[in-house]
Amino acid sequence: MISKIINLFSAKDSTMKPLVLNVFDYVPAKTRMSLKPEFRENLLNESMEKAGKKYIRTKTGRRALSNVLGLHENKIYDWINHGIRIKYENIMKMANYLGISKKAVLKNTEYITAYQVAGRISIDNWWFTLDDQFTEWLGLVHGDGFVSKYVVGLSNNDMDLILFFADFAEKVFGFSKSRMGIILRKPDDISEKKIKTLVSFLKSKGFVRISFEKENKKRFVRREVNICVRISSRILVEFITSVFSKLPLLLSGSPNRVKAGYVRGFAAAEGTITRTRGQRTLAIYQKDISDLKFIKNILHSMGFENIKFGKGGCNRLEVCGRREIERYEKLVGFGCCRRKNRKLREVIEGYADILYLKSKKERHQDILEVIKASKFCKCIDISRKLGIDGRYINAMLNEMLKKEMITVDKSQKSYVYGVE
Repeated sequence: MISKIINLFSAKDSTMKPLVLNVFDYVPAKTRMSLKPEFRENLLNESMEKAGKKYIRTKTGRRALSNVLGLHENKIYDWINHGIRIKYENIMKMANYLGISKKAVLKNTEYITAYQVAGRISIDNWWFTLDDQFTEWLGLVHGDGFVSKYVVGLSNNDMDLILFFADFAEKVFGFSKSRMGIILRKPDDISEKKIKTLVSFLKSKGFVRISFEKENKKRFVRREVNICVRISSRILVEFITSVFSKLPLLLSGSPNRVKAGYVRGFAAAEGTITRTRGQRTLAIYQKDISDLKFIKNILHSMGFENIKFGKGGCNRLEVCGRREIERYEKLVGFGCCRRKNRKLREVIEGYADILYLKSKKERHQDILEVIKASKFCKCIDISRKLGIDGRYINAMLNEMLKKEMITVDKSQKSYVYGVE
């Protein structure tokens, strides 16, 4: 989890460009690399020539090269005998010995891995741009995903999120969907026909490894099928973990659209938009309060002002007010989650019918009409009929009482208002 909160206001957004980062700055030195065969052979032969030995396969030749590079003789032996996966740090020792640039080594690298060939990744040119798509993917993983010792995955019941996670991993890291695992956790009351339809759809998208898991009823009861997509790769785990640890610093030097991408992905997983008693609230939930503080810091750096932490048992960050919610839709949104984007649009369009843009005189008149129509009304009844938050209605009623426009009966627990 991201616990380090830093200042994101240090530079102007107009002067910033997305960062371009080297993959090998974010993986361990013990990472295994597979070089192109021709380049690997040339690297080995040139090293021997420079060490003054012609025969690499002899013991003296291996010893001479191991002394020059500072490596154990067995490492050279493994390399000679068709060892195609060699530690990154050892390759760079040989490249530095020959005066070969790091860029040339990366250009001739086919893939990298930890120990398992099945978990290898391949990135174009071994450089990646920290753009809004990549940060959205990171936000999604951080919000509703998981990173264990060997697996990076996402667990959700929204198909849009599952496909975005898988498509990005396939496009950027070179993982085909056929190599990803899918676990379906289904409730007992769902029909087999729906399950078969879902499995057929997943297979049409390229997923092959599909399995089922029994529901843990002691934890909670699901209403929909939960889809868990898993990528088994130690090297991807190490890469993602390293990027997460440096993410606050990386985002501080990125433009607003890149910062917005992270919030967008996180909100697609953990965010919601609600309307209760006329009040519109966009909320992002998370167990770790430091994550919400980090997101709040990002939104403040983008110019959002009306942001606060909600009250109650669950940690949540709220974006309140018509202007802020409309701005959120324009600059951030819910990304790949079409369902939440539609709901956000519906909530914003609903603002046209409420009284917030009317003057106090007009508001008082509308309240009077509601009270006259019902003869006697409680604050909550007026709030529901006008579609305005009860706190605003209560403030208006107090103003109207001071002006003696209405009467109040305080004998009941909830005050009853009327007109003389």
